[in-house]
Amino acid sequence: MGRRAAGGPPQLTRLEEEVMRAIWDAQPGPVCVRDVLDSINASRDKPLAYNTVQTVFTLLREKQAIKLANQQGRAHYFVPTYSRAQAAGRTLTELARRMFGGRLKPLLHQMIDDPQLSAEDLQELRAWVDEKLRDEKLRERAPAAKKPTRRGSTRKRP
Repeated sequence: MGRRAAGGPPQLTRLEEEVMRAIWDAQPGPVCVRDVLDSINASRDKPLAYNTVQTVFTLLREKQAIKLANQQGRAHYFVPTYSRAQAAGRTLTELARRMFGGRLKPLLHQMIDDPQLSAEDLQELRAWVDEKLRDEKLRERAPAAKKPTRRGSTRKRP
């Protein structure tokens, strides 16, 4: 049924993703079905019914994508169990697996070649890559962490 993969976000349908986007957009606070319904329907040509969103909330709860934060009267308020960044990472990893045999480099190449990216976008990406490379070089130069010694162990030897 698309339960949560070990250590990562679950696989979601398009409607479940749409509901999760509305939940993330409302962060940091908890949301109820009505909040999400109003948010989604504000940008839809064909509005969703309350019961539809309520059913999606039930499915998201079963998939452990959201959890109950509190209850006020009959309204139940929920929060996501993982971030938008975690979901994006899972989605990109899955896309790389399906389209490029798990390799990220061709996926990045495909994305960089997208005509929607402006020269300014590409410069910003270059700055991010340069920063990442600097961070990696700093990590390489940092002294290795010392391994704990067995001195002072409370375990008695026979």
